[in-house]
Amino acid sequence: MDRCNRNSTSTIIQHSLPSLHQKYHEFQLNGANLKKAELFDNVIGKPIFDVPLTQVCPPGLHIALAQEVGFLRLERQISLPAISNAIQPLSFANYLQSKETLKSLQTETVTLQREVNQAQQILTLLILSVADPQQNPSVQTLSSLIHRNIFKIRGNEKSITHYEKIVSKGLERDEGVFVKGLDQALSSFNVEHQAYHGGSFIGNHIHKALKPDNIHTLHFPCYYSSNNEY
Repeated sequence: MDRCNRNSTSTIIQHSLPSLHQKYHEFQLNGANLKKAELFDNVIGKPIFDVPLTQVCPPGLHIALAQEVGFLRLERQISLPAISNAIQPLSFANYLQSKETLKSLQTETVTLQREVNQAQQILTLLILSVADPQQNPSVQTLSSLIHRNIFKIRGNEKSITHYEKIVSKGLERDEGVFVKGLDQALSSFNVEHQAYHGGSFIGNHIHKALKPDNIHTLHFPCYYSSNNEY
């Protein structure tokens, strides 16, 4: 915070916490007349926080919020094509791949969030302890790590939502991967998908399904993989 006397030939004096205290003391000694406040650099009260100006934190919250808004707008722009497209038909292999990817993304997101939490704690301590946070390499490195991880987490959350829809679609009662595969396997030995009528299933079809060869067919992977595109 700089000030300049009314005389244009005067030198510019950089304020410090002691100089603010001194000006306030002089203002009080001279009667605390507000009409003469400009004679004391308009220092008419004590500093709200007794912290040296060289240790004042830059507006990190405002900067972080602005970056978050930018990330959200970019994410929305990127997500529009994906949202407009319906989930494509999948096979059992695709279902398993989606489930594996979903678990991997969830694990990675938890790890990234843990790193962000730890980095934020360390960053807070650094800002309070170093003389010039804006120029400190450790502060800059941690800030970059936090912003990078937050951006990655936002992308992961979008992908997680996408794969959760795929996995849930695979378990649909009528059109899911497992039901489609089961119907194909049953049809291969002339047993149709039966409803539950009158407290029991149709006995002949149950006997067919329980034959050793047909049990093997029900467990054969091909009916839940490439043959099950829909």
